[in-house]
Amino acid sequence: SVILTASTSSNDPVKLAGEIARDRGRVVVVGAVKMDIPREHYYMKELELCLSRSYGPGRYDPSYEEWGFDYPIGYVRWTEKRNMEEVLRLMAAGKLNVELLTTNEFKIDDAAAAYDMILGKTATSGSVCGVLLKYDVEGEVLSRIATKYAKSGADKNKIGVGFIGAGNFATASLLPHLRSHSSVLLTGLANSTGVSAKNTAERFRFNFCASSSREVIEDSSTDCVFIATRHNLHAPIVVEALSKGRSVFVEKPLCLNEEELKQIVAAYKTGKEPALLVGFNRRFSPLALQLKKALGHKTTPYSILYRVNAGFIAKNSWIQDPIQGGGRIVGEVCHFIDLMQYFTDAEPVRVFAESITTGSDKETDEDTVAITVKFSDGSVGTVHYIAVGDKSFPKEYIEIFGSGTVAVLDDFKSASLTKNGSTTKFGGSSQDKGHKDEVQGFIDEIIKNNSSTIQFRSLVATTLATFKAVESLRSGKTEVVELDRLLDGF
Repeated sequence: SVILTASTSSNDPVKLAGEIARDRGRVVVVGAVKMDIPREHYYMKELELCLSRSYGPGRYDPSYEEWGFDYPIGYVRWTEKRNMEEVLRLMAAGKLNVELLTTNEFKIDDAAAAYDMILGKTATSGSVCGVLLKYDVEGEVLSRIATKYAKSGADKNKIGVGFIGAGNFATASLLPHLRSHSSVLLTGLANSTGVSAKNTAERFRFNFCASSSREVIEDSSTDCVFIATRHNLHAPIVVEALSKGRSVFVEKPLCLNEEELKQIVAAYKTGKEPALLVGFNRRFSPLALQLKKALGHKTTPYSILYRVNAGFIAKNSWIQDPIQGGGRIVGEVCHFIDLMQYFTDAEPVRVFAESITTGSDKETDEDTVAITVKFSDGSVGTVHYIAVGDKSFPKEYIEIFGSGTVAVLDDFKSASLTKNGSTTKFGGSSQDKGHKDEVQGFIDEIIKNNSSTIQFRSLVATTLATFKAVESLRSGKTEVVELDRLLDGF
């Protein structure tokens, strides 16, 4: 056998392996090398070439690594987990001696010095092979850490806002607007990764950082909690925060299934109806507000066409995972159903959905879908959600017909209203999907005790409609949105 652990764009390692291997030998590629297989030696010697995935089967498979679905031992003996177990067993039995590999030890606090030595920035005696960083396992484990911006006590003139989740969307579209709000005191930030929690907390000047959402929810100076985690964590954190009497802003979707929705409804009822908002930001877009005002009083039901050029997302993305992401209908189409609710001032009552059929192992059929929603005022809206187009094409385009008018909203950059043969245009070239005004409105709701930014019934109706759209795809039938049954008198 020849094991290649090199990292090079050159084909020399593969060529050399073929030259030195015996007949019917095996060449195992571990490293990142060029693999233009030279026919002469590999053919004449009937060599076997295989690639070794790091740690073994199961690596890079979310269902194995993250959700714990093991491979049957009769299918594959040496999985990632069983490889690790066997190495540890051999070490414990003294049959695998790794002492020679460990040439240097550093305390974790001195990690920078360890890297300097590895990079040759500092002198060392002898060769460097394995460098061990040792943690203080006897020290106190802190569940939260104060930042350099920590303030003692609560500010009665400000709303204490805690934040859970520190991904790209949170840091780009939510946290900047919170930080700039004069009535907001940023209390604590929690993220599953401690380093990210600390860096983000200091960047936006929170009082403390933590790796547990509970630290934020139970903090006495926190009045309101923003939730921007992966979708499967939304419902349990919302329920916990509401049960503690906290106001809650949660990014879409509100939850992933009807059972979770029932739990949220129950928590909202028992929590004396605190402020609750789902991040349906599009209705807060300045152009959406202007267009609805221009539409004026509705004298007939609306017919709405909503085209969304959503773009491709791979099947192995966490968004597509039914447990973690819930799929794109639940995860994003909720945006567009909410905006149709906003324009119609009506609730969805029936939903029918139909998707394309590709037979492809790359595209997800349900990512390209037409969803027709009937509303309680007689209006009808169709969302054409498309994942098979060119992503460079503008994403969203809405047409609203009714009351003798035609309204158009083009990707939240421009809008127009046509009535009596005359067209009025709004907006310019810049895009504003309403994130800033959404955050501002929610904070104002808490401070001034305004009426709900979006009514609770509407939040539940939108969420339930997405579930019914998925059910319609499965059943091939029109599904009824039984909102009153779920809300039970709300």
